[in-house]
Order: sequence, then C-alpha cells, then structure tokens
Amino acid sequence: MSTTIQTNRNMMMMNTTQKTNNNRGSNNSTSNNNNGGGNYRGGNYNKKGNNTNNRNVNSNTTTTTATNGGFNNNRGGRKSNNNQNNNRNGVKDDRSLEVNRVEKMKRENNVDLSSKREENQTLMPSQKENEITRMPSQNNKEQVELENNKENVKIENVEGVSATTERKERRSNNNGPRVRFTEYLSVEQVEEGLNNGSLVEGILNVNHLNRQQAFVTLEETLKKKLGHDMDILISGEAKRNRAFQGDIVIVKLDDRSEWKEKKVKTMIGDDPTFEFNDDIDDMSVDGESTVSSNNLENCNFIEKKVLQPTGRVVAIKQKSRKVEYVGYLTSSRENGKLEPTDQFCMFIPLDKKCPRMLIPIGQCPKEFIEDASNHYLELYVAKPVNWGEKSVLPHGKLLRHLGKAGDLKSEIKGLIIDNEIDEESNNKEVMKELKDLFNIDTTTTDEWRIPETEFLKRRDLRNTERIFSVDPKHSKDLDDAISIQSTGDGLYRIGVHIADASYFVRPNSKLDEVASRRATSVYLDNRIIPMLPNILSDNFCSLLPGKDRLGFTVYMTLNEDGELLRNHRVEFEKTIVRSCGKISYDTAQDIIDGKISNDEEIPKDEYPFLNDSGSIVEDIRLLYRITNKRRQSRLENGSLNLSKPKLLFEIGEDGETVKRVSVKEEKESNQMIEELMLIANFLAAERLLQTSNSCGSAVLLRSHNSPEERKMSEFIDFCNNIANVEIGIGSVSELSSSLNMISSEEVSKIVSHEVTKTLQSAKYFAYNERDNLGQSTHHYALNIPFYTHFTSPIRRYSDIIVHRQLEAALLGHSLPFTNEELDRFIEQCNKQALAARRVEQQSKHLFLCKHIESTEDIHRMEAIVRGLSGSTVRVFIPQYAMECKISLDSYRGKIRGKKYDKETATLTFEWKDNEREEKIKLFDKLPIRVFVKRCKSPIAEINVTFDRD
Repeated sequence: MSTTIQTNRNMMMMNTTQKTNNNRGSNNSTSNNNNGGGNYRGGNYNKKGNNTNNRNVNSNTTTTTATNGGFNNNRGGRKSNNNQNNNRNGVKDDRSLEVNRVEKMKRENNVDLSSKREENQTLMPSQKENEITRMPSQNNKEQVELENNKENVKIENVEGVSATTERKERRSNNNGPRVRFTEYLSVEQVEEGLNNGSLVEGILNVNHLNRQQAFVTLEETLKKKLGHDMDILISGEAKRNRAFQGDIVIVKLDDRSEWKEKKVKTMIGDDPTFEFNDDIDDMSVDGESTVSSNNLENCNFIEKKVLQPTGRVVAIKQKSRKVEYVGYLTSSRENGKLEPTDQFCMFIPLDKKCPRMLIPIGQCPKEFIEDASNHYLELYVAKPVNWGEKSVLPHGKLLRHLGKAGDLKSEIKGLIIDNEIDEESNNKEVMKELKDLFNIDTTTTDEWRIPETEFLKRRDLRNTERIFSVDPKHSKDLDDAISIQSTGDGLYRIGVHIADASYFVRPNSKLDEVASRRATSVYLDNRIIPMLPNILSDNFCSLLPGKDRLGFTVYMTLNEDGELLRNHRVEFEKTIVRSCGKISYDTAQDIIDGKISNDEEIPKDEYPFLNDSGSIVEDIRLLYRITNKRRQSRLENGSLNLSKPKLLFEIGEDGETVKRVSVKEEKESNQMIEELMLIANFLAAERLLQTSNSCGSAVLLRSHNSPEERKMSEFIDFCNNIANVEIGIGSVSELSSSLNMISSEEVSKIVSHEVTKTLQSAKYFAYNERDNLGQSTHHYALNIPFYTHFTSPIRRYSDIIVHRQLEAALLGHSLPFTNEELDRFIEQCNKQALAARRVEQQSKHLFLCKHIESTEDIHRMEAIVRGLSGSTVRVFIPQYAMECKISLDSYRGKIRGKKYDKETATLTFEWKDNEREEKIKLFDKLPIRVFVKRCKSPIAEINVTFDRD
C-alpha cells in the first residue's frame, strides 16, 4: 500500500495502476436489502441532499418507484418519501434541481469554478466507442484566449449560472473567490498526527441514498483504541474535502462535544451481560455439531443514546482504483438548454456515490450542444481530473460515448464499468504462460494431457468409482462431481470431487495475478465473465465427461439418516478423475420422481458412457434419500431457509431481445447437490481450523453474523404491530421455527421477505486462535460453528486459497500466506463478490425493464399489501421479490372519501367515475399493473398502479 499523502488534489485520479481494496462497507451508510430495488441505477438528490422521487407525474397513473427486493441495485435507488409534496407542487427535473444546488453553493461560498479549458474535442454518439473527433467551439475567441493563457483563468459564467448571481458574487467578494475546501496536510504533518493519535486513517464510504453523508471505516483495533465501535461520520461536502468513495483518507476527529447523538435499540435479556455464544459446546456421538446459545426467550429491546464520532478529511493517503464513471450529460439551466456563453455542462454519474462533474463544452458532442434537453438517454464514460480548493464540483474529462439507454449491450457495459468488473480477454502474457508451464496450446483444440509426474502424486479414481456431475443443462465450468459407494451395514462412503484449479493457478504467476484481481466469475443471463481463461474454466479444469482431469476429493461416511459418522475418517486427497456423465438438474429430478427408471433412459448427451458396473439412476436415488433426511434434520435444528424467487431471462442471439422470463424453480435435485457441497465446505473449514490451531497460522473462513440489532428491532415492530404474528428471535432455531408456524401464505411471504432485510452479508475473514481469541466463527444462517468455500475454485479465488492451504496441511507444510497477504486477498474477494452480486441483480432489473417495455400486453399481476397509511399503499410483488409504493396523491381528482382506520388497518376510498368503494386491508391480494418509466434521465424505473379492469 502506498504511503504517499496527496497534498494537491490537482494531481487527482491521474495514476491509478496501484491496486487498492476500497469497499469496506460501513454498517451505518447503506442497507443491503432496502436500497431502491425498483430502479437499478438510483435516484437524484435535491440541493439539501435529500432523495427525490419521480418527476412529471401523470395524473392517470402512479409513478411511485419500487423501493426494495430482488433487484437491490446499490446504485442509490430513488426514495419516494416526499411524494405528496412533489405531486402537489410539481417537481423540477434533475437539471433544475442541480442548478439550484450549484447556484446556492456558489452564492454561499463565492466559489470560482475556474479551470483551463480542455482541448476542444467532441464525441459523436454515432461513432465508435473510442473514436474522438474535433469540432469548432461555439466561442472561438474565448477558446483561443484560454488556450493561450498558461495559468488557470477565472471563468465568470459557468454551466448556465445567471448573470444576476454572478453580479451578487462579485459584489460580495471583491477580493476573489472564496476557498471552499481546506488544503491537505503535508506528508510530515500526517505522519506526526498518526503517530501521536490526533489523526486516524480509514476508508471513505459515501451513503448512496444521501451523498451529503459519508462514513470512514476504521480497523477494529483502532476502534478499540479510540474507545468506540462506530465508524466516523463525515457530514457534508466541505468536511469530505474532495475525497471520493473508496479513498483511503486521513481524518481529524471532532472534539467529543461535537459528536452527534443518535438513538439505537439494543437487545437485552434478564442477564445484563447477555451475549450470543456461538462456541461449540460438544460433539455428539455421530459427529453432529451442536451450538449452544444463551436462552433469549425473555429478550427485548431498549432504546439508548450513543455518540456518533464525527470528523473531517484532512488528507488523502491513497486514491480509489475507480476512475471511470458512467453517466449522462445535461445543462445546468432550468430549461435544459445550452447558451453560447456556457463553457461547461454537467455530467451526472449513475453511481450516486460520485459527485457531478463539470465537463468543458469543447469535449461534448455536436448533438448535445444543439439539443441538450433531449440528450439524456445517451450514456457516456467520464473521469474526474481536477478538484481545486475553490471549485464546488470536480472538473472531469469525457472519455467516450457508450451507447443509448434502453440498449441492453450499452447498459450492461455501463454496469460492468461502474462496478469495476474486469472483463478484458486474457492477455498474451497469460496465454504464453499457460504454454510454457503446462504445454497448453491456446491456438488449437488439442487435448491437454496430465503429466506423468502427477500420477505419482495423486490417487487414480478413473476406473475405481462411478463419478458424475449434476449441473444446469448448459453449464460448461463444472466445478464438482459426486460418487457414492456402500460400505455395508447401512453406511455409505460419499465422494465430493472438486476441480483442482489451483494446479494451474500457480502462486505469483501472471494468471494468479489476474485471478486474484478478478476474484470471482460474474454470471449474467446472457453471458459469463469468467475468473479464469475460458480454455481452463470450460475445458482443462472442468470435470467434463470422458476427460481425465485433476481433482481434489473429500470422502465422508454417512448413514441412511444422513448423519455424518465421526468414527469414520474424513479424507482429503489429490486425485485424478474421469466423469462418466453430466446430468442436468431436470434429468436428476426426473430420476428422483421416478420418471426415469434406468440408465438407458438418460439422454445420451448427458450420459454418453454407459457403465456396466453400476447404475447412475440408483446412485442419484440413494444420494437423494440420504441428503433429504440430512436437509430435514438441518432445518429442524434451526438452519434458515429463506430462498427468494429468482428470475431467469432467455436473451435472443441479438443480445437485445428478452425472449422469455421465468422464475427459477428450486428442485429437489438442486437441494441434493447443495447439501453435499455444504458438508464438503464444512469439513474443509474443520480441517483448516485443526491445522491452524496446531501451527498458529491464519486460515480463510466464511462468516455470517447475527442480524443487526437495529434491523431486528424494526422487524419485531413490524411483526407485532403490522403482521400481528409472534416471532421468536432468541436463536436462529427459534426464528426458523416461528417462520414455519405462520399459517397464512400471504403473511408468510411478507414476513420471510422482511426477515431477509435484517440479515447481514456473509463475508470471508482470516482466523487463527491466537490473534482472533474470542471472535466467533459461527455461521448464523446455516447455524453451524464454522464454514468456508472449497467447492468452486473455477469461479471463486477464495476457494483457490482454501485449496492451497489444505494441500499444505496434507503435506505437513506450513500454511501459505502471511496474515497481511491473506487479509489483502480476502478484502479483494469480499469486494468483488459484492460487485458481482450488484451486477447480476442490476442486469436482471435491466432485462425485466426491457421485457416490460417491449411487450405489448399490459403486465398485470397480484401483489400483497404490505403496508398502509392515509396516503400510500405499499405492496410486495412475490414474483419479483420487490416492494412498490403506490401514492394516493397521484389519484387526486379520481378518488374521494379517503379514510384510513389504524385499528383495523383498513384503507377505504371511492372511485369518482363509477362511485365504487375500494376497501384495502393489510395482506390483501391487490391487482396491479406494472410499467416502466424514464424521467428525463436514462434511469429505468419499475412503477405500479391499481389495475381496475
């Protein structure tokens, strides 16, 4: 990590080749499950930093944005809290909101947005992505003057600010522009401050729902030293001092008397020292782990006041790696047009954590200059280049035209750029390395042969076991395969065979560098962005039928009830495997259902190599019986089952057409494989911990912490006051049991959806008993004492790390990776896993919007009423796992006699056109229509209205 302190932001964003890890989320800044799921790219904010809802409200329909659910976008979704006022008074579009904000900031601060004009370049939307052409400026004389001036000049009239405002500025500040931001501390001052404790270091995280609010995430050791466990609140642009999301910043804490007081709810029990206890209590005879928890039946919540630390940024130690942003161009004038005197326009990033940027008119395309008000659907890529102490906003540079909003290829490309997904094809150095190290010729289709030396090191399973995989029909990257053998007395030896990708991803190699940076494959409905080169992920690593492949196998012994027997040895081995079939989930389900009774009935493309020594049909039926009993036992013991509907989209060959939309069905065949992978991952974590305890080295585990108390308190309030159901939260077992006891299907769907909002994201972490004494390794959702990822090394770098550590343990070597190295890799894995989830969710939103927009039929469906008030109806759409809010203000003039009864939770009103009374109760099924709207921006929003037909 660089220790250079940035003392002049004029050098900002010019060198970003150094790798940083910049996405340590703040618990205070964002919510994983309540962030505007209905519009994937987010909202816009008014001059006070508050969220605004839709513009140009049509009286015939509601335009209330979906606010949660299956398409959680983490792009800063619009909130619609101010719907009533906006609809009553009318809401200006994004450009007028922005000019109001900028003009106010300029009036208050007399800010000079001066900058030397960029080279007079223009981007034409019709041209290729990277092609830049020149065009004459509208102000040639002024342009020549600026280009001839070697110093930065004062620009009196920028981005459409009125002459009156400029005159007021000049009158109020005759001595020059006012400095808005403070100068950064020097390197020496920063080092001195960090040493004496007057300054602290952390990662800046901007609240995507309110850009005026940011938090600096500190290391846990630093929090303990400071005597608090909360992140530092940075309020307002001035205190953020030109820092961007993900920057490693130096912060000076405010005096404690200036810290913000906030109310939090804390869960307590009869014992004032109450806390969760996730330690292993004991091991039963059959080896099933039991986790003891304190009895929380009498727990409740109390509200207490705490101090939120506040501070200001005084230096930037290391800039974020992200330098490119996707957005659109607009004028800052209320009429949306440009004037000949305008020297800058506004670039509005779709990533709401990034500030707006000022772009020189000379860089803008001719189409925008001629008709700026109707150019908002064109997407561009820009980067910030300069943010001086006197400038309200950063100056940016337009890099290239991306395409048009509504064009799937362009919008998917925008998602990939904004989420920093590396999709570049594997470079020549990697391909050459594969040739040199493994004799893999990437230019031919010749089969790679396993070196003879590997046969001496591994167990050869090719002719001793019936090994096969069960995967989605069109999968190519086959990470895992399975086998089962009876050992007599009702016991079975089950093998889980995992592709040994770590053989090809050698430490410190070029491929290792690429794989560790990407950290995960990204799966979209129309494409896959692989972590490893396709020649490995789809071929030489993949456990394809009839091919000799390298494997890493774990053997376990289970009885007919699915119990793991501890008196039988668990074995990890490096192996050579040859799969005899790639069975699809659909075919496996037909076998489970009895529709396929023998191997000859399996489709030939799935099982081309009939095996005379046994039957795959019998193997699958036996594996299902064992894993099904194990699954039932796991759920009964408190493991959560909160699967949400997942939409699947079939995209046409043109990449633009959504041919079909379906809801992914969770089959018993899926659950069979999931159960086997859970056991393998659990056993891998156990073996790593045994090795770590003996040698003291850190190992990679995966944790899922208990729900946040604030969110759990809100969930309990919802259950008690709205859903009118009793929910036990004393343990994960009690919570799971309570959810299963809800009799109403509608209430069950809503409550299950609500509980997902309380859950924290699972994350990787480094653990060793010496340094992490007292830290829980417990996995909350699975309700098991420890867990890791071992079973998907083709698509997850975390699994490659685990493979390397397990191999070292098997050979009796010291574990690879220092604590610092492991922490760095883990941080990147967590960051990229989150980015991959965002892209996958946001792309599904795009596909759904495209489907709705391109389908002539009105999208009608039933929603469940989740909340009511006198002015709104909040509904949940089970098919999309998404919440939407219908504003009754949008129906003014169409309804009358509106009345809400809190005691009965009933909303009544009358339609004027037919005098029909409408009565809506909580958890009613409500007919709705779904449509898509774009409000003077490229942001596609899913909206709902009552379906009255």
